[in-house]
Amino acid sequence: MNPRGRLAAPLLFAALVVATLAVLVLSQGARTKLVVDQIDLSNEFRPAEGERAAIEFRLTEDEDSATLVVIDSDDETVEVLIEDEPLGDFEIHRFRWDGAGAARGAYRVRLRLESLGRELVLPEKIDLRPARDG
Repeated sequence: MNPRGRLAAPLLFAALVVATLAVLVLSQGARTKLVVDQIDLSNEFRPAEGERAAIEFRLTEDEDSATLVVIDSDDETVEVLIEDEPLGDFEIHRFRWDGAGAARGAYRVRLRLESLGRELVLPEKIDLRPARDG
């Protein structure tokens, strides 16, 4: 076998490995692209005293069909704040939750971005507390 033939197979294999890694890196980057930032949630609130939880965030891309729900510790929906609504990019979206009918405890917010193919639970918890004594 000539020296060129011996070099061709390892070079072809190396090129295939590099191409595979490049595709993997590019596809992972597309899947982890930041679409929600500037998140601000009320860490606690007392509905019995007329307080409402604030939920604010910004999208980095337009969304044609967003759904925003409050969920409990079992990931069950407690309240739907918006359903299948469009949300614009690079603007702060503000929502309020009054906690009506919800028990004391920690809640999270789930955001489904249908047209972007993403669903995420916002990282902070909202602690619903009872009224202060006295």
